[in-house]
Amino acid sequence: MTLWNDDIEIQFFTQALKNFASPEQLFYNLQGGYFAYVPKGSNAEGQTLQSRNSLIGQFTEKWSKTLFEPIAEELGLFAVNSVVCDELGISRQSSADLAFCTTNNIKVILRYFVQTQC
Repeated sequence: MTLWNDDIEIQFFTQALKNFASPEQLFYNLQGGYFAYVPKGSNAEGQTLQSRNSLIGQFTEKWSKTLFEPIAEELGLFAVNSVVCDELGISRQSSADLAFCTTNNIKVILRYFVQTQC
């Protein structure tokens, strides 16, 4: 099992540039060059890469699903991205990034809900 490393980060940047993102969405444009991170001792020159947050979020959600799928399968479950469960207050506006479910559907209905009292 390979966890997040430099190679996977390079894969993210390569796929993003090839398929859906511009360099300005992914990198800091500092002193005429593009940087994934602001070099130590440098100034970000007022740049904040909010656009990269959602792009890397999408990538890492899929990456996490791939990482956890073998574990879910061992448990007889499915690893599912973007799960919605009204009973738990998990809506489409704020779906679960990853969940282990008994079906491969993003819409989850709780069949059993155990409530305990302290």
